[in-house]
Formats: sequence, structure tokens, C-alpha cells
Amino acid sequence: MRRFILFLALTLMAISAYANIHIVAAENMYGNIAQALGGKNVSVSSILNNPNQDPHLFSADPKTVKLLNSLSSEDIMIVNGADYDPWAVNLLNDTKAQVINVAKVNNVTTGSNPHLWYNLAYVESFAKTLAGILIKNDPSHQAEYQKNLDNFLDKTNQLQQQINVLKTHYPNLPITATEPVAGYLLDALGFNVLDQGFQLSIMNDTEPSAKDRAQIIDDLKSHKVVLLVYNEQVKDPTTDMIKEIAMNANIAIVGVSELMPPDMNYISWYQANLNSINTTIKNRKLTNLIEPRTPTTA
Repeated sequence: MRRFILFLALTLMAISAYANIHIVAAENMYGNIAQALGGKNVSVSSILNNPNQDPHLFSADPKTVKLLNSLSSEDIMIVNGADYDPWAVNLLNDTKAQVINVAKVNNVTTGSNPHLWYNLAYVESFAKTLAGILIKNDPSHQAEYQKNLDNFLDKTNQLQQQINVLKTHYPNLPITATEPVAGYLLDALGFNVLDQGFQLSIMNDTEPSAKDRAQIIDDLKSHKVVLLVYNEQVKDPTTDMIKEIAMNANIAIVGVSELMPPDMNYISWYQANLNSINTTIKNRKLTNLIEPRTPTTA
């Protein structure tokens, strides 16, 4: 009998030691960070997790609603906010879970660039907020959560150090983009990002003005920029046309995505983007540039 009681106690302890907290993330990069911080004590589901999927076309299905309804008050729901995932924000009334809105954590308002995961400072604030909730909900694993947070912040700090070094190598380098997906990273690198009016139109799913369209085409054909950053996840005739013009003008192109590839984690994905930008620029001769112009925002 004693053996049975001991076995039962050990079994219950083993069960309680795993997946105490359920976390649902609207986007997979946040889900990956949540798993890194929570370790074996959390189970994580990410709703948007396919980098070949256009996140702007997603709408929640009954399965997603059921998943959110199944969460308890000890569980956690993560949304990006800033109008990036309105479908998720609209479902928050259907869950009892504690909600982390990454935009609100960082005081980012609607109308700002919503691609917050390309901003390391925003991601670090989110990670600290999540770790705080995990510790509050599950204090018995506080040391583990704190260790995981410290390890994650050490890695983001290493990424920031690389950015700081690259910024000194390419000061005010003129580039352009089809939309501001990696805008926070490009700004952190100190690039002179042109054609922001065009980018905002594409991001907001509106037709760019004739002036903005003509300007980005001229910037590419006249080699006023050395690099085009292209959103690989959104297929659009206008952006495909811009990419083709860049190719014909022998302008370097770097592809970025809005969702994390399934074979990477957040740190390796961010590192890969840094490496891609750096390697592409290093492999290009920059002597064919004319005097860069001042970027426009409208």
C-alpha cells in the first residue's frame, strides 16, 4: 500500500511538473519566445505559424475560438496589437486567460509600424512582462523562469551588439523596401530608408500614389539605393513589379518574412536576417551610388 501511495504521489508530482500553464500566441515568434522562457512548465500553441501564409488575410475559425475558450485564468494569451492582428484582439472577450498585448506593453499606438518583433527593445520588454506573469502564476519555478529570461536577454544583447557594429560600417546607407516589415531593424542599423510613403501604402493595403510609385522606381533605376528589402510573405502585383525592376537594375534584394520559419527560433531567425543584410551589402560595390536624397514619409 505504501508503495502504491508513493507511486501515486510521484506520478502526480511528475504531471504537475509539466505544462502547468497553457500559452496561446497569435504569432509564432511570440510563441517561440514563450516556450524559451517557460520551458517544460508551459505548453504553447501558436495560431499563425506558416511563413508562406499572408497574415493579413487570416480570420479566426471555430477551432481557434474553441482554443481560446478552453484557457483558464492561470493561462496566457499573447497578441501583437497595434492593429496587426485585430482578429485576435477581437477574440479576447472569449478567453479567461491573462492577456499580453505587446503593443500596449511598449506604449505603441495604432498607426505605428506594427511589426514589433523586429525591435529588440520591444521584444525584451515583452519577455520581461511574460516572465513576470509566469513567476506570479507559478512561483515554485521562479528560479527557472528567471534563468531562462536572463539567457534570452543575453542573446538579444548579443544581437544588439552586432547591430551597433554594423551601424558604424554602413552609416546612412540609402536603401528602400516594399513595406516596413523590417523597418525597426533597418532603422536600428542606421540606414537611410527611402520611399516610406510607398511602403505605408502597401502595408495598409492601399494603392500607392503615382508620385510615390514613380519615386521608388526612379530610386531603383537611377541607383539611388543599394538594397531593396522585400516582403516574401505577401504577394502583390505592385511589389512584384518593384522587385523585378530592382533585379533588372542590378539592385541587391533581401527577402524578409512576417512570421518565423518553422525550423528556426526567434534568436536564430533574427540572426539570419542580420546576416542576410550584412552579407548582401558586403558583396555589392557601393561606388555606383549617386548623392542620396532625404527620405520622404508621405
